[in-house]
Amino acid sequence: MDLNKLRDFHRAFKDASGALRDVSGKYQDALYARNRARDALAIIEDPIRGKGREKELKAARQTFRDAQIRFEKIDEDIARLQQLSNHAGRIWVRCRDYAREQGVLPVDMED
Repeated sequence: MDLNKLRDFHRAFKDASGALRDVSGKYQDALYARNRARDALAIIEDPIRGKGREKELKAARQTFRDAQIRFEKIDEDIARLQQLSNHAGRIWVRCRDYAREQGVLPVDMED
């Protein structure tokens, strides 16, 4: 068994998992920003509180659209990274199990 290949699979799995963890923080931030923008828009759209605030309404709608687009992009990134992480994880588990059966799994790659 090629230990360099085994290390590459291990690294790919760790990298994919790390990327997924990193983007989940961005997801929470985008969700929070979208919800704040939606709430601000709802206040300005209120017929009683929103009278004479057309410029603010236009800006609030644009802010909400921008926040929604950012949220959707990050949501797509998470789905893509989840697939990559799952794929890398399946390959790593198979290689790790095979290396373990052969008695050649390095100690630093034990999970």
